[in-house]
Amino acid sequence: LGGTTVGIVPHILSIFFYSLLIPTTYLVGALHNKKTGLIAALFIACNPLVWFWSSRVMPDIPYTVISTAFFYFFYKSFKKRGKISSKHLIPTMLFGFVAYTQQPKIIFVWAIPFVVYFFSSLT
Repeated sequence: LGGTTVGIVPHILSIFFYSLLIPTTYLVGALHNKKTGLIAALFIACNPLVWFWSSRVMPDIPYTVISTAFFYFFYKSFKKRGKISSKHLIPTMLFGFVAYTQQPKIIFVWAIPFVVYFFSSLT
C-alpha cells in the first residue's frame, strides 16, 4: 500500500490530482476573465495528453497542479504594485517550496516571476 506503484492508492492520488488540475487551470484563466478560465479548464479536461499522463502513476500531473497553484497565488499576492498581500504570499511560498522539492533543477525558472516583478517595480 505504501511506497509502491501497485495497488489502488497511487491511482486514486492520480485521479485526485487530475481533478484538482481543472479548477486550478480555471483560476489562472479567470485572472483574465471568467470566459477564458472556462475555456482553459475545458481544454485541460478534454486534452488526451493530460488523460494519458493522469492515468499513470507519475509526478507530472501533481507537479503541474502545484506549479499552476504557485503562479495563481504569485499573481494574486503581487496584483497591486505598492502592496504585497501576505494572505496570498504564504501559499505562494508553500507551493513554490513543494515544487522545488519535486524538481530541484527548476529553481532558476521559479525565480523568473520574482525577477520580472522586481525590475518592473523599479520603473
